[in-house]
Amino acid sequence: MTLVFDYKTLHVTLDPSTRSLTIELSRPARRNAITMEMLFELEGMMAWLSSHLEINAVILRGAGGYFSPGFDREETARMDAKKLQKYFKKLQKIVYSMHLLPQTFIVDLGKGAEAQGLELALGGDIRVVHEETVLEFNHLQKGLVPCSGGVGILAALVGTQVARRWVMTSQTLTANDAVSGNFADYSYVLQTKYKQQQEILKRILMQSPVTRIQAKRSMVETVLPEFDRSLVYESNFAHAGMATGDWKKFLENIENDEERLIKSTDYTNPRDMAKIVKEVSPTN
Repeated sequence: MTLVFDYKTLHVTLDPSTRSLTIELSRPARRNAITMEMLFELEGMMAWLSSHLEINAVILRGAGGYFSPGFDREETARMDAKKLQKYFKKLQKIVYSMHLLPQTFIVDLGKGAEAQGLELALGGDIRVVHEETVLEFNHLQKGLVPCSGGVGILAALVGTQVARRWVMTSQTLTANDAVSGNFADYSYVLQTKYKQQQEILKRILMQSPVTRIQAKRSMVETVLPEFDRSLVYESNFAHAGMATGDWKKFLENIENDEERLIKSTDYTNPRDMAKIVKEVSPTN
């Protein structure tokens, strides 16, 4: 493996034998929580990949065996709603880019992910999980609406009713749940992880690059109109949800770096929603 870039939040290595790149989210002390700096670096990686067709495949994983819990709590707590919207838009752009790039993306969710970490994983062509993984679709418990594929792309992958159940009940999935629900392609044990991933990379290496690229684009084109539409309405509803400030209330309830769930009665009353949205509307 050859170190390719000198990033602060990513560790990027190249494997010439399979013409593959490994991008590792590298903030293990924070379980690889996503920061604005990480989003900028991921965006830079996507731009680089768009002009390097000689790279066949990309493995995206998290340092320390855990993928990501989503946005960094400390950084998010310092934001206002407008700054958070920019955060979401950048993540949305990265997830979308992963679908359009010519490389085959393999996302290794390791032992777990949640919220926006799961949305980042939606950009993968293939998703794999550790046999002990815990995947938490807990956006709503954090006072946020999925905004980067967590509604539309998720529904396209697992089916509308399954996506609805996972999001609306803040579902926690095991490895078996993820595989049987078509969110993950397979689960692994640590002893076989490298061998299984190398087998996939070697099979990709034996493919015709042109036909691989065209096949991926063909499959994406079948769902692209719905992706485009869903990302627009996800943004609209998510931004309205941010205006309530419920995500701030959740962050204020963290003690000793431990998240504590809040009762629905402690969040914004839905009857006040119209007034709140009107107050923050740019037309006012």
